[in-house]
Amino acid sequence: MRKILFKFDVSQVNDPTAVLGKLGMLLAGVNQNTAFWTTQEFDGEVANAYVLGYLYGNCSGCHNAQGPLASLGLDFDQRVAGAMAARRHAPLPSALGVPSRFAIPGSDQTLRIAPRRPDLSAVAFRMGSRFPATQMPPLGTRRVDETALALITNWITHDLAEVAAQGEDKK
Repeated sequence: MRKILFKFDVSQVNDPTAVLGKLGMLLAGVNQNTAFWTTQEFDGEVANAYVLGYLYGNCSGCHNAQGPLASLGLDFDQRVAGAMAARRHAPLPSALGVPSRFAIPGSDQTLRIAPRRPDLSAVAFRMGSRFPATQMPPLGTRRVDETALALITNWITHDLAEVAAQGEDKK
């Protein structure tokens, strides 16, 4: 089990007590105007679900197989039929280990997502930048979402280690 830090804003849901209870985070004094940071332990499968959910919710609006950026071949969309397959196989086949058109400055090799190597992962680099030509998302943000970046970086470093090991075994 690993711990993940994330922000939860109860004002975004109708029944915060029920939601917090389901997540095992029921706290005394929670009301409709409370936002708080919590650390929760999750196994790799739950962490994977959080990451895939984040990428779906924040990236797939542009990075999908049908939209104007479809020619890039980067698809963060999630489909119900694909959800079960993702549990058995590496998630995000259009991103994991795939060379990126974007090059991280000073890096000889940039992959969209490089298992175990957030320093070579374009997704992590671009999420952590607010330089206009580099940042992701490209519009609507002034600050890096540090919590999301930590979640993605941790996932790349730890949870994708098994994916990287499977690839090395095939060589």
